[in-house]
Amino acid sequence: MVQLRFKNQLITAQLIKATYLGFDGDSKTLLELIKYHNNKISNTLAVGSIRNFSITENYFIKFIAKEKNTNNIFLKKLDYKFLCDFECYLANYWPKGHPKGMSQNTIMKHIQRLRKIVTLAYHMEWIDKDPFVR
Repeated sequence: MVQLRFKNQLITAQLIKATYLGFDGDSKTLLELIKYHNNKISNTLAVGSIRNFSITENYFIKFIAKEKNTNNIFLKKLDYKFLCDFECYLANYWPKGHPKGMSQNTIMKHIQRLRKIVTLAYHMEWIDKDPFVR
C-alpha cells in the first residue's frame, strides 16, 4: 500500500488487485518485448539475422508453452534459473527434420540472441535487473 502511495496514482480496488497479481501498468511481457525488438531490427539488420532472431524467439515461446504451461510471461519473472532451464530445454530439444539435437555452439548462439533481447528490456528500464548477471 505504501508503494502505491508513492506512484502518484489514485488508489482503487482495481489498482490494489492488479498490483497484488503483478498486473500493474508498468509490467511488460515477453511477447511485448519480442514485438518491440522485431520492430526495432526490421530495418537495421540483414534478412538472415532477422530470421535467426525469429527462430530463437520461437524456441523461447515453445519453451514457456511446454515448461511453464503458459503462452506469455512477465519480464520480471525472468531470472537466472529460468534462463538455465531454457538452456537445458534447448540441449534436449531435437528440431524437426534434423538428424540430431542442437550442438553446444547452436545453443550458445540462441542464448546470445536472447541475451540481446533481454538486455534491451533492461536498458529500456522494463526490468529492474539483468537476469544474465547473477
